[in-house]
Amino acid sequence: MHMRTSLHSKPNQPASTRPWKKPAYWLKLIAFALISLYISLTVAMAVMGTVQSIRPAKRPVCCETPADWGFTYEDASLTAPDGIRLVGWYIPPQSAAKDQPAAAVILLHGYASHRLATKSYAEMLARHGYAVLMYDQRASGESEGETLSWGWRDVADVQGAIAYLQGRPELANGKIGVLGCSTGAEIAIAAAAQQSAIQAVVADAPYYTTAQDLPPADNLLEWLSIPMYHLLIQLMEWKSGASAPQ
Repeated sequence: MHMRTSLHSKPNQPASTRPWKKPAYWLKLIAFALISLYISLTVAMAVMGTVQSIRPAKRPVCCETPADWGFTYEDASLTAPDGIRLVGWYIPPQSAAKDQPAAAVILLHGYASHRLATKSYAEMLARHGYAVLMYDQRASGESEGETLSWGWRDVADVQGAIAYLQGRPELANGKIGVLGCSTGAEIAIAAAAQQSAIQAVVADAPYYTTAQDLPPADNLLEWLSIPMYHLLIQLMEWKSGASAPQ
């Protein structure tokens, strides 16, 4: 009895022609997986960072005022160039020399915070005779606004603070300075470059808010994060409707 051989049968494939048996196949597969993972993590981190960064930080400012620090003060209402209402406190000069106008300092808090974050600066300046204006930036504290924008929109808002101080009779012809911390320091630097009325700047630990400000990478992790940061800037501009300064 003879066995029939199928016309479609093929001899066993030599091991040398099976790609999964070659080291190069696995190296390429691992490289592809790592690149895909890196791209996915870069996009995911940029998206999550954008959502978190533009989220408004509105909340009541509680539970102390300059009166608790021993100073008289007034509630202040400022108007941003686009009509947004910003609120804060104004501490008049406590002890200005009679033969010279008082100087005033605008205080700018850090990201997603509010005016109480500048309390220590306000106390120090008020005790030294300066007038102090501390306010909640847009979409922060009790101020109006729908989204945060890493301080990009807040630079122009300093105009409202300057206008408020220039309207105070006790500050007529007085000098105006600005003091900011973290993102507020970035806002202070940019505002001083645009507003000639600002005659002094103190920038406490400015944080980079543009791709141009990103410090040079000096390790692998920082190199790998550069594309994520640039993508984050693009997404921030798109979602916030503001443009990063050039």
